[in-house]
Amino acid sequence: MRRDLKIVRRIVLINSQLAAVDIPSVIFILITPIRPDLSSNKWMRLLLLNANTALSAMIIILFWITPNLRESLIECVNKAKQYLPSSGNRV
Repeated sequence: MRRDLKIVRRIVLINSQLAAVDIPSVIFILITPIRPDLSSNKWMRLLLLNANTALSAMIIILFWITPNLRESLIECVNKAKQYLPSSGNRV
């Protein structure tokens, strides 16, 4: 029963984050056909920047609340560490 509640909590959290990310986008997309003079290239760039920033935060939170994803991310980071240069003396 606790496992089911955790899954429901994660689903609700992810859906609420997705809705919060999409609200400004939906408002702008609905206004664009009505008033096309308001939408310039700058607004579309800001809209894309806002969406990318929010979705990046959402992915980080998804890794944080999902143990299996967190473990696989830690495993990938540990594998990648072997390819980084060591901090030894270099000439």
